[in-house]
Amino acid sequence: MLFNLKKFFGALLMPLPLLMLLMGLALLLLWFTRWQKSGKTIFTLSWLFLLLFSLQPAADRSRIPDLSRQRSGQLHRGVGRGLYLQSRLGT
Repeated sequence: MLFNLKKFFGALLMPLPLLMLLMGLALLLLWFTRWQKSGKTIFTLSWLFLLLFSLQPAADRSRIPDLSRQRSGQLHRGVGRGLYLQSRLGT
């Protein structure tokens, strides 16, 4: 049960679903409440972030893994062997 909840909420916190949820919340604020200024602000910011994440430089940067945060090893490219993880303790 807890595993399923973790997977569900983990998927919702990805950038695209999160921005779509914020846009939906903003539309609900616009249509059904008196907080129309907040709804407009949330919708505009969500749309701008979605546009920013959709542009080529930002999309490419988000796909590159941050290798400096790996503590257990370094990523090397072997000749004819593809990518493999080599421990810092040994060769």
